[in-house]
Amino acid sequence: AERGHDNQRQNSRNIQGLGSLMALMFHLMVCLLPAPNDISGFALNCAPRHIAFASAAGTATAMKCVQNYFLPLSALMVIGIGVGVQNEWTENNWAFFWYLFVGGFVAASIILG
Repeated sequence: AERGHDNQRQNSRNIQGLGSLMALMFHLMVCLLPAPNDISGFALNCAPRHIAFASAAGTATAMKCVQNYFLPLSALMVIGIGVGVQNEWTENNWAFFWYLFVGGFVAASIILG
C-alpha cells in the first residue's frame, strides 16, 4: 500500500509539472501578441512562481547548465541589452527579453527534475 501511495504522489507531481510547463508556454505565446494583448510584464512576474513545481535535483541540474554556459548566456544578454537600448524597447519588450531567460530556467528545472 505504501508503494502505491508513493507512485500516486509521483504521478501527481508529474502532472503538476506538466501543467506548469503548459502555463509557461501559454505565457510565452501571449507575450508574442501585439499590443494591447502583450502581457510580458505579467508573465515575467508569474514565471518564477512555477519553480515550486521543480524538484531540487532539477533545479540543481539547471543551475549547473547555467554555470557551464555562463559566457555564451552573458554574451546573449549583452547583445540583447545593446539591441534594446539602440531600438528604444518598451517596457513589454524588456519584460519579454527577461522572460526568455527566467522562464527558460524554470522550464529547464521542471524538465530536468
